[in-house]
Amino acid sequence: MTNLDAVLHDRTLGVSEIARLVGRTRQTIRNWRVGRTHPSTADIKRLGEALGLSAAFLAAPFDQKEKPQ
Repeated sequence: MTNLDAVLHDRTLGVSEIARLVGRTRQTIRNWRVGRTHPSTADIKRLGEALGLSAAFLAAPFDQKEKPQ
């Protein structure tokens, strides 16, 4: 699991909000959540910029103790 997976499954950020942040449809975000498709590098970058997180942080393995950079 990566930090991106954690963000996609974070219930404080709904599907609609993530879709709005990256300019994608809700169905696209749902597909990412279930692993049917994967976000592009550009999508990850846009999401990171919107959330104030680096693409490298989002791609890193999830660690509950780690704080966002």
